[in-house]
Amino acid sequence: MQLRAALEGICSRSNGKGLTIGCILAELRERGYLMGLLFLTAPFLIPLPTMGLSGPVGIIVMLTGLALMVGRSPWIPGFISRRRISHGVLARLTSGCNRLVDPFSARMHPRWQFMFWPGLRQCIGLGLVSAGFVLSLPLPIPFTNTIPAVAIVLLCLGSIVGDGIIVLLGHGVGLGAWGYLYAAGDVAWLAIRRVCGSD
Repeated sequence: MQLRAALEGICSRSNGKGLTIGCILAELRERGYLMGLLFLTAPFLIPLPTMGLSGPVGIIVMLTGLALMVGRSPWIPGFISRRRISHGVLARLTSGCNRLVDPFSARMHPRWQFMFWPGLRQCIGLGLVSAGFVLSLPLPIPFTNTIPAVAIVLLCLGSIVGDGIIVLLGHGVGLGAWGYLYAAGDVAWLAIRRVCGSD
C-alpha cells in the first residue's frame, strides 16, 4: 500500500534524529491530515457517549473538512508544525498506522475513481463537516458518537487508499448518523412528554 511505503519512508528519513510535524505533513500531504483524523476519531468507535471529548474532536474534523472543500491544507499553528517528533515516536506511529490500516487493506484498493473527480471530491469534505458536527454534539445517547465516527473513518480510509466504494459507504453512514439522531431525539421527546404527563 502506498501509505505504508510513505510512512516507512518518513521514518527512515528521520535518520534517528526525528522530524518536525510540518515536515511530516508536507511529505504526506492530504493523507497526513486524514491519518490524523483517523487517530483522533478511533476512540469514539465504542458505543458509549464521550461527552467533553467529542466536541473538540468534532470541531477539528469540521475544520479539516472545510479546508478540503475549498482545496486548501488545514491550518496548523506554527508552534505545532515546528514541534519535532523523535525517531522512536515516529517508528511507533508508523507501526500503529500500519496496524490500523492493515485489517482493511485486503478489502480496499483503488476503484471508482470518479468519486474523486472535482466536485465529488469536495463532497468528501462536506461529509467530514457533516459527520464532525454530529460527533461534536454533547448528547448522552448511545451510538451518537459511534455512527459519525464510523463515517469519518470510512471517508478518511477511502480517501487515503483511493477507494470510491468505501467513500460512498462513508457518505451513507454519515446520512445514517443524521437519521439516528432524528429518531433518538424523537424518542427522547416522547419520553419527556410522558414523564411530564402531556398528551
